[in-house]
Amino acid sequence: MYNLQLYSDIELSSSKRRAWIVNTSKHLSEINSSHPDLAHLENVAFAGKCGSLLITLSGDATERLDYRKVKTHARSRGIGGPEPQACLETLKIVRMS
Repeated sequence: MYNLQLYSDIELSSSKRRAWIVNTSKHLSEINSSHPDLAHLENVAFAGKCGSLLITLSGDATERLDYRKVKTHARSRGIGGPEPQACLETLKIVRMS
């Protein structure tokens, strides 16, 4: 069994921290979903998906995106089911804070 830890004492700039989260979530998607240590990293995986979706949406030249297009972008990033809506709600909360 692996002992996975996130090191909060490492100094990272805000942009490097976001990039780390997105990159780490890509690696987490390759881990067997029944692996016992994966549960400890669910928040990192979800944050990475949200960040990945945000990057994709930011790159869309369309001035206004409807939900259908958002779901299409989400699917292209491997985000499905209720996750696109959850990501949008999370991003809205982060934007407001």
